[in-house]
Amino acid sequence: MSVRTLGTFTNRPYEVHVPASYDGGVLPVLLMLHGGGGNRENGWEMSCPGADGGSPECLGNLALAEGFIVVTPDGTPSGTGPLLSRLRTWNAGGGDGGWQCVSGRGCLDGVNEAAYFTLLLADLRSVVSADPQRVFATGLSNGAALSHRLACQLPSVRAIASVAGGNQFSTTEACSGQKAILEIHGTGDPCWNFDGGSESCADSNPGIKIAVADTMAGWASRNGCQQTRVTRQLSDAGASDLTTALEHSWSGCPAGKEVVLLEIVNGGHTWPRGAEPRMSSSGVVSQGISASRYMLDFFKAH
Repeated sequence: MSVRTLGTFTNRPYEVHVPASYDGGVLPVLLMLHGGGGNRENGWEMSCPGADGGSPECLGNLALAEGFIVVTPDGTPSGTGPLLSRLRTWNAGGGDGGWQCVSGRGCLDGVNEAAYFTLLLADLRSVVSADPQRVFATGLSNGAALSHRLACQLPSVRAIASVAGGNQFSTTEACSGQKAILEIHGTGDPCWNFDGGSESCADSNPGIKIAVADTMAGWASRNGCQQTRVTRQLSDAGASDLTTALEHSWSGCPAGKEVVLLEIVNGGHTWPRGAEPRMSSSGVVSQGISASRYMLDFFKAH
């Protein structure tokens, strides 16, 4: 692991993790994006059972074992000092026409995230052999919404897997390109409601968040898919879990541009089989399916 600092974003370092067997060959890149109020350490731990960063079930560890370079970047700090500098957010879009500015300082300051990640990926290729055409992104909440923005703006991003966050960027800006899209979202999410709306947990910016259905319909349209879908049940962990995973796959998508929704019935604003949320009000962590393994299979297929 190494920490890199970008010249024009000196307050936003990122960490690079490479497989233990790395021999200098060209490898795909996985960007892991922390949630609002988090930081690059949280970006690693969000997918880990018990927030144990050493667990083999962490997405980062699974990805390293499959030959991905894993990158955990930092968003914009909320201020100076030891506490505020650790509370970081991304500019994931919105802010006009009644749409919420997602999220916090990053969005309110209009931070150019496309510029940051373009610079990050160029810097990354100066130190490791990162494939410029095989970049994947995932995140939770604010980081999830940012993954949609990166899919809209960066040609190098091939596919994303968003957990508990929609394509807020598309509500106020043009979203172009065709990308493989996986959305994982709980129907009991109190922070980014499955049906959209003004509910929030820690984000004080006013306004409406985009609904999951509108996020998926937008990507299906851009990708040239049909607006019909095939649904199958993937898991039922039983009465002790109370969640069920339903996979919705849109029909007629071009090869490599699939649009998939993993609906976690009764799931909260959480990463399935990941870390418990910092706020108990965030809802249930589903144990019925591993979001990390599911999305890694999705990325490997692309």
